Amino acid sequence: HASRDRHDRAERAWAQALALCPDDLTSLEGRADAQRALGRLDALAETLLELADLQDPERRSACLREVVQLREQTNDLAGAIATLTRLEAEEPAEEIAERLDSLLARAERFEELEGRLRARAADLDDESAECVATELRRGQILLDPLARQELALFMLAADSGFSPADFHLLIQLV
Repeated sequence: HASRDRHDRAERAWAQALALCPDDLTSLEGRADAQRALGRLDALAETLLELADLQDPERRSACLREVVQLREQTNDLAGAIATLTRLEAEEPAEEIAERLDSLLARAERFEELEGRLRARAADLDDESAECVATELRRGQILLDPLARQELALFMLAADSGFSPADFHLLIQLV
């Protein structure tokens, strides 16, 4: 109990210091440490976002990655997606893109995910296995969660060189 009380007082003291000087890294880091010790995850995520804005790229990346973890931990998928989107813009990496895709699927934001996959496929060689896999994943997203079977089949048929007659046969099979 005493330890919690000390962390609570420390968090308030850091907040007061930040009221006087909002861009003080030491105060932001101290407040984040106190919030972490107190388990105040939502407040910690906000403090880390403030801290990220003042950091060099490497430390900013670490702050943003922690915010994503906290947002996922508190089931704030929209916040995690927003933070990952920011991280991806600053630091494009396959690992970040895959994690963002996964969160979009978990949040059932299938239209955004399909758009990302469409853009990714457009940047790939049409004959590559990666492009085919991306288009198949995109087709699955269009078929399953959105229940837009005709659009998905049309997209897959057009990419495969099917004629309009073949397309209508596919529709009848579904």
